[in-house]
Amino acid sequence: MGHQSILSDALLEDLVAAGQADVLVGIPTLNDVHTIGPVVQAIGAAFAGPLHRQRTVLLNIDLGSSDGTPEVIRRGSRSDELVAVRHPLRTVHRISVPYHGAPGRSGALRLVLAAADLLGVRSVAIVDPARGPPDPSALATFFLAPHATGLDFVRPRPPRSPHEAPLITQLVRPLIAAAWGRGFAEPAATELACSRRFAAAHAGMDLWERSAADEAIDVRLSSLALQPTWRAGELFTTEDAHAAHAAVPLARAFRQVVGATLRSLLEDHAAWTALSPASATPLATLGSPQPRTVAPPQFPVDDMQAAFAEGMGTLAPILATFLPNETMTALGRVAAGDAPFDEALWATVLFHAVAASVRRVLPVDEVAMALLPLYEGRAAWFLLATSALGDEGASARNTSLADAMQAARAEYVSQLPGQAPRGG
Repeated sequence: MGHQSILSDALLEDLVAAGQADVLVGIPTLNDVHTIGPVVQAIGAAFAGPLHRQRTVLLNIDLGSSDGTPEVIRRGSRSDELVAVRHPLRTVHRISVPYHGAPGRSGALRLVLAAADLLGVRSVAIVDPARGPPDPSALATFFLAPHATGLDFVRPRPPRSPHEAPLITQLVRPLIAAAWGRGFAEPAATELACSRRFAAAHAGMDLWERSAADEAIDVRLSSLALQPTWRAGELFTTEDAHAAHAAVPLARAFRQVVGATLRSLLEDHAAWTALSPASATPLATLGSPQPRTVAPPQFPVDDMQAAFAEGMGTLAPILATFLPNETMTALGRVAAGDAPFDEALWATVLFHAVAASVRRVLPVDEVAMALLPLYEGRAAWFLLATSALGDEGASARNTSLADAMQAARAEYVSQLPGQAPRGG
């Protein structure tokens, strides 16, 4: 109960009235009236069905909806009626309150974690309000995963082709995994389930003030969960919460997600550089991989290559502040079409970006945006190089990238003050 100051008087009163709970499900919302109804229905069916012996609370933190989203949740979108029919053994509570702190997803997630600690839950989960209609049984498995498995943090792992989401597969995932020696397939996922222990440890951290306007707080939480302190895992799912989201412009997504990635590695620099990746405990995997039934999206690789070539020209003075001459020369050959944008070069670029962030050569967001055209060049090269190889060939390339990232990490750590050089 150490986070009561985070909670408004009204929310605190509602939570006290709800009493101790086993499972808390949080839904941060903002104008989600077109998708929230089926989601709340499925949660209600999970509460009334597989979780009927659990004391459950559904907590909505609304970020200022003007379309009636909180009203839909308060009505339960027929889920209250469904629960009444099924006669759950425990009381089901639904709470919907406005969020009066700094705008953004991070503040809402913080309130959910603080509420979980107050209620003494066994599991707390965050559900994306814009996801497609979920299966109640699958939701129940996800909600209970921390309690059922003893894990502290669980990310969903939907089926994906290695040819989709290149921002994740070519940058965010391999960079975070190289740092900690293990990594989530979906480090930017908007859904999670965690233990009360994880919630209590992080609800009071000052990361929330620093991240109040950071829409990529999910990346930060993934990085925190990968630390050796926590037992982390992934649950294979058939659903993808990102599928229902409108596309975000690349520059905006890149600044948010890559900025959050670099900021996490900066803030936890002492912790991850002190680790031996080989000693990291692998992530637990729950369930079985599911087949991908949707074709991966098509990317404008010609435009991406053009953006890379242009960026190498216009951003050269900025890139030269943190990339050594030999790396700039190698990138120039790639931009001219004289060399491949291979895994070793890309890994070298990314760890120089980490170094620039740590040494504050440039502000983190400026480092991130300087990487944007380079990422477009690397992603375009990867997509072209693997277009005829199928998923297996693309996965092999991603494995090579992971190996290159580990080698670049080792080189980076060996150059830190106080680190003995590592011989061959």
